[in-house]
Amino acid sequence: MRIITSIGSRNIEDITERKDTEKKLRDSEQLYQRLLEQSFDAIAIHKDGKIAYLNKRAAEILGAASPEDLIDRPIFDLIYQFKKGS
Repeated sequence: MRIITSIGSRNIEDITERKDTEKKLRDSEQLYQRLLEQSFDAIAIHKDGKIAYLNKRAAEILGAASPEDLIDRPIFDLIYQFKKGS
């Protein structure tokens, strides 16, 4: 299926390839998300020194009720807390 859009009042652009690429990216992101969520390993991603993502296993190990409880917390606080509790 071809997707055509109007830009302004005169120009027409075929955006089929762009839409196909966007769909492939969404599908890839969903697959990656499922892999992270279903992993038996603890997975944490941090950005700028704060937790950006944790899967359920990581939250369990750190003693949180859910991953959302730890999002945006400083990663070094969690490392210190986990080491201290060991």
